[in-house]
Amino acid sequence: MVMTLKTRFGAVPRDVVKKVQSHGTPGALEPLIVQAVTCSSLDEFKRGLR
Repeated sequence: MVMTLKTRFGAVPRDVVKKVQSHGTPGALEPLIVQAVTCSSLDEFKRGLR
């Protein structure tokens, strides 16, 4: 998941990495993967993190 963000946007802030890693299971990451490949910026992705 973090690699997807790095590929699209370059460097990924540590706080974003921690939030992504906190989602745990692969099933929980699927919505984040969709968001990562469809959002227009890293800031947009960050706004969608809970």
